[in-house]
Amino acid sequence: MVRGKMQMRRIENLSSWQVTFSKHRRGLLKKAFELSVPCDAEISLIVFSSRGKLYEFASSRCREKQRKESFWLLTVNRKLSAMNKLLMEENDRLQKQVSELVYQNGHMRQQVQNVFLSISSRNKAAGPLADQVFFIGPHINIGKLPLAATIMPTC
Repeated sequence: MVRGKMQMRRIENLSSWQVTFSKHRRGLLKKAFELSVPCDAEISLIVFSSRGKLYEFASSRCREKQRKESFWLLTVNRKLSAMNKLLMEENDRLQKQVSELVYQNGHMRQQVQNVFLSISSRNKAAGPLADQVFFIGPHINIGKLPLAATIMPTC
């Protein structure tokens, strides 16, 4: 019996489509197996039906590679999850530290302002030389005052 050339087009009849898909899928999976065994070829085949159903084939060496890669990825994922947890905890700790430092900075600024206002009000009567205040590093130097002073902020 001679088969005629089949015209490639979509099959509209649902039952004919299902039968043809099933036969061709089985044939394709069988050919993949037949090629992998005698030729020792690594073959992976994935077929999705039009409804999204998955059909797959993998030669034994491919399956072994997939298992090794899956185990490796699982191990890496666990390590990354643990590292992520540590980083989140460190982030929380640093955020609390920043909040504390911002609070302390505001408190020190208020202390410096109070000291400056106190000194400037005391020295208004001392004369025009009492107006110079300059900052060097963590110290506040008040120069040319009759009460020459260096103020160290307290923590």
